[in-house]
Amino acid sequence: MSEVRRDWIAFLGGATRYTNDQLRAAYACGAELGRRGKHLITGATNGIPYAAALGAKDAGALVVGVSPAASASEHAGRFGRPLSAADFIVYSGLGVDGRAPLILRGAAAAIFIGGEMGTLAEFAAAWICGCPCLGLLESAGGITAELPHLVSSMTTTWGSAIVRADDAVDLATRVCAAVDAAGGSALYEGDRVLQVTEAVADLRS
Repeated sequence: MSEVRRDWIAFLGGATRYTNDQLRAAYACGAELGRRGKHLITGATNGIPYAAALGAKDAGALVVGVSPAASASEHAGRFGRPLSAADFIVYSGLGVDGRAPLILRGAAAAIFIGGEMGTLAEFAAAWICGCPCLGLLESAGGITAELPHLVSSMTTTWGSAIVRADDAVDLATRVCAAVDAAGGSALYEGDRVLQVTEAVADLRS
């Protein structure tokens, strides 16, 4: 079998309430993730995740958005979400409250900046899904700054490691180090996949 690396980081935070400092921090964090070879999954939304997506794309990363809407027209119309800054958008039809597990289950880590109740719900989903690494930017305020205190009162865990930092680039660096140390999202492809790739190898060259 051959190993394939697909390291995707979920990026979550305030989509309607945010400061310029939070947007700049999100952009810097996304750009550093991109420079370190990671790709982003977002809620295909505005604000902090959008700034992170711009940073990641400017650094050469791919961005996948998971929309609460069932179609592009509903995404842009009813939900008022952007169609730009994502290479591909999944129209989940699950609503804002239902799409969080879909964002998080395929991620090797998740990063949180700022936010309010929606971000809190996404953090809870990440915790319960057992997302391997949860990165928190404590200096940027919002609900994310309160999460370490919340986690300290928990006695039940599903295996998430918490990474905390006050600097956006430092947070991205620490999260990437944790993902790499854990083996990332390494996938092992079996014989049937190898048979296909070998059969079409000359056509791809």
